Order: sequence, then structure tokens, then C-alpha cells
Amino acid sequence: FDFDAYNSLQYEENNIKLGNHPYKHAVNLLGSTYHEDKDIIYHRHVVLMQPEEILERNERFNEKNSELLIEIADNEEITEEEIIESQNKLFQETITENAGGFIVILPEETLEEIEEWSDFESNLLQYKLEVPLYFVNYNSTLDSIYNSLKLHPASSRPSSFNPIDVINWATSDNFHFVVTPPSTPKAISEIELTNLQGWLSSRTDRTIVITTNIDCFGVSPGLCTGINKSGGDTITMLELLRLYSVLSNYPKGKSNYNILFLLTTGSREQNWIGAQEWLDGIDDRLKNGIDFVLCLDSIGSVSDDLFLHVSRPRDKYHLTDKLYNSFEITADQLGFNEFEVKHKKIKRNQDRQDWPHEIFAFNTLFSVTLSQHSDVPLVSSTTLDQIASNDLDHLTKKIQFIAESLAKYIFSNDPDEENEENTIDYKDIMVFSDDLSINNQFLESWRDAIISSNTFLPYFDQNLISGIEQFFDEFTDESTKKTFTLGESNVFYTEFTDNIVLNAFIVKPFVFDVIFALLSLSYIGLLHFLVKYFLFK
Repeated sequence: FDFDAYNSLQYEENNIKLGNHPYKHAVNLLGSTYHEDKDIIYHRHVVLMQPEEILERNERFNEKNSELLIEIADNEEITEEEIIESQNKLFQETITENAGGFIVILPEETLEEIEEWSDFESNLLQYKLEVPLYFVNYNSTLDSIYNSLKLHPASSRPSSFNPIDVINWATSDNFHFVVTPPSTPKAISEIELTNLQGWLSSRTDRTIVITTNIDCFGVSPGLCTGINKSGGDTITMLELLRLYSVLSNYPKGKSNYNILFLLTTGSREQNWIGAQEWLDGIDDRLKNGIDFVLCLDSIGSVSDDLFLHVSRPRDKYHLTDKLYNSFEITADQLGFNEFEVKHKKIKRNQDRQDWPHEIFAFNTLFSVTLSQHSDVPLVSSTTLDQIASNDLDHLTKKIQFIAESLAKYIFSNDPDEENEENTIDYKDIMVFSDDLSINNQFLESWRDAIISSNTFLPYFDQNLISGIEQFFDEFTDESTKKTFTLGESNVFYTEFTDNIVLNAFIVKPFVFDVIFALLSLSYIGLLHFLVKYFLFK
């Protein structure tokens, strides 16, 4: 049997190895499943695991890890390196039970325990595993193999010395699993990242920035696909750019705001390095002319929940009130009943910022993040994103929501007007309809391009970048591309990002061969005896 398998990420951060760091990525072992029996031997076996088993073991690790941290809290002599090593050892033992490797069978549909699954994948990125780990999408054949191994695990012994139990054990099917990676991963010497920006200009210096990151980050490079997270954000930005570009060609569609569309690389795990690189390169004139920055974060899910995360509270004498109102009014008009503005102060002593707008706020720019998440997600992308729906209906509704919210702000607040009584009330107007409606064919084409491309940092598909760059050139008044390198504190390896073939072969236990050999010899011996002493006597 052949199955598509996907390897787990290995990387280093600040000289600490994280993720999957086995001595060898190859697998050539008998298969087994986990059992609560104490006499099970997992050494030199690759273990198949279902999602519920993973979640149970991850919960067990979290409990043991909490006990470990409490135990060493008062030990002033223990170093940080020793703590990390203890946690890595505990994670390895709890998850794998010293197995030679393990294969995670992903669910057929998205799990209800998505937070628990995200916690497991977060742990995979925080700690180190020294055995091969592969993910495999659900397959009925593989599920049958799992059930067979659950009944007769290759690593077990017969439950008793009853002849029937021994024969059943000896004649049951075992499965031998083989994975042969195309190469041995090596550290990448230099990782190049890309920022793209495009302008829709106006007759003033006032600017609105719309930004998102195009890359994804998670435990498996080959499974970082779909439009649930950064893929949906990228599609949203491109359609917003197209809509406002077309709108600017109408007599009354030219606004008094420049709109800058900024596509960056470097997500939460890299502390939004692309956004920081852009901020380091802008001049004071542009910076002082920015009204606000709108960051898009994970809005591609099927959920209609949307949250506007802000670090500046509402003030009726500041544009915060007008901007928040624009989103709230549009949310009511389009039926986003769960829309909420969430205020949280920025924590300046963190190694990483929770939300992308916080990077801009550090640079004294008023900024907000629109996200499907009410709280900070544990990981930017999970292996379940690629089995989530790629239906565009929910994303289309969200693009409409963002476009109309921005239009209410832009056209009812002329930055050149000092007298607020002269501004036009656009609260009840829906701008993007008829000839200016969302183009579903456009969304579908970009969805297909994104889900068929690798957007995992740093294995990004440069053809996708080139396609977006051409789009920026066509629809903006001015576009620029800037490349830069990821810092040396982050080390990635030359992963095999495409799927790898997992082979499963039916084999019999060694005892079966012994019994078969003994029976064969007995049969031959019996024939010899009969021939010698009866037929020719």
C-alpha cells in the first residue's frame, strides 16, 4: 500500500533546536499502535496514532510539564538549558514512549477540539522530538491497517500461552512501514524574504495602509495550505486592491486618501519581521501622513465571527471613534452579529507581539487588526487548515464588509475639511454593488493559485510572488518590491516540502516463520517415514 506522507518541521531559534530533529528521517520499521498494556514493546516500531490519542497524550504531557515546572521553581541552581532539556525529554517520553517513530493519521473532517489540537502543534514547535514524525491524511485503507494493528499490535506478545491465543498471534498480519526521504535536510545558509507594496494615489498626503503577511508557519511545510489563514488574507487584499482601483476610475470614486497595499513575509513566529522591515525603510513624510493601518489576520475561515483588535481605546475627539463606528455600522448592515472591537494594551516586554498591528503601534502609528480570532492563536497555521473548507462564500461576505467599512470612513471624512458639518453621511450607502461588486471568478483564480503553491516560510513559491507582483503593477499607480534576509537567529533546513511516499507491506511475525518451518519439516519427515517404512517395505 502507498500513502502520501508529510514530514514535520525542524528548525532552530537562538541556537536551540526545535521541532523534529531525528538522527535519520528514514523509516524502515514494523508498525504498531499504542495500548495501555504494560508489556507492550515500542522500541524499533513506528506507531500509528489517531487524533484522539494525540490529544490525550498531549494533555498528559501538559500536566506533567506543569508538575515539572512547579518542582524546579524553587531550585535556583538549575539553568535554563537544563530546564529546556528536561522538558524536551519529558515531551519525547510522553508522546512517543520511546518508539522508533510515529505516524499521525489526520482526521477526515475538522476536529471540534481545534484548540486542543493547536496546543499539540504548538508543543511540537516549542520542544524537540528525536524520532521521525510524519502526518498522513485520512484514508480508509490506512484506517483499516490501524484497526488491524489495534487488535494485533506487532509490538505485543500473546495474551496467554493458550495454544489458540498463540496461533492467532502468530498468524495475524503485521505491517512493515517504509519511508525513504529524497535527501538529508541541511541548514539553509541564507533565507530571502520579500515585501510588495502598491499605491493608489490621491491629491493629498493622507494615507491609509492595508497590510497582511502572505506566508504561513506551522508544524508541517507540506500541509500549510488552504485559505483559512494567510491564504484568505492575501486573496482579500488583492480583491480590495482591485475594487478600489476600479472605483478610482469613476468621477466620484477618487478619494482624498492614498491607499497603500502592503504584502509582507514573516508571521507571528518571526515577530512580523516583514512589517518591521517596511517600517524601518519609510521616511517621516509618509509616516506622518498615515491615518491608520489596517492589518488582516486569519479571516478566511467559514466562521462569520470577526474581531477588531485595537491598542487605542475609543475617543470621540480622535479618528478612532469614526473608524470603529464605520466597522460597527457595516457589521450591522451585513449581519455580522458577533463583530466586536477588542481593546488590549501592548506588552512591550514580550519577545513577540501578539497581533500585527502592535508592530505599527510601537512606531506611533494608529493601527488595528481584523481577525477571526478573539484571542491570540497558539499557532499561525495548523495541519487541519488544509482539510478546512475552501469555499469562498464566507470570504466574499468578509471582503464586502471590509470594503464597505473603509468606504464609510474614506468618503464621509474628507481630510481637507475642517468643518465636520460639511462632510457627507455615507452610513446607509453600499458602494460595492452592481459593476463594483465582488468578482467571484477573480477570487477563485487566486484561491486555486494559492492552494497549489507552497507559502511556507522559507520554502515560498517564487512563481506566486511574481504573479502578485504583476498584479500590483497592473492595478496600482506605483508598486515596489523589496527583498531582505531573515536574521541568523532563525535556522531552517532544506525540507522535503512535497509529499513523500509511505509504503506499507503485509508481513507475518517471526514466530509464524518458525512455526511454518517446523510444520514443513514435520510434513516432509512424515512423508519420508511413510515412504521408507510402508510403501517400499
